[in-house]
Amino acid sequence: MHVETLVGSTREATDFLGVMVEKEGVVSYSTFGWVRRLNKAKGGRSCSWTSSTPRPPR
Repeated sequence: MHVETLVGSTREATDFLGVMVEKEGVVSYSTFGWVRRLNKAKGGRSCSWTSSTPRPPR
């Protein structure tokens, strides 16, 4: 099984969708290498989870 490890540090769309690029007057998101590798891999999987940090006490 193919596995890719990702760190979504800012929880923005660019963490997973890629960065916005303009080509021939059309703006779209680029495709990250990890996305291309998962698409090509037989049985490739991705998994994500969120970890929250509580507010510090006052």
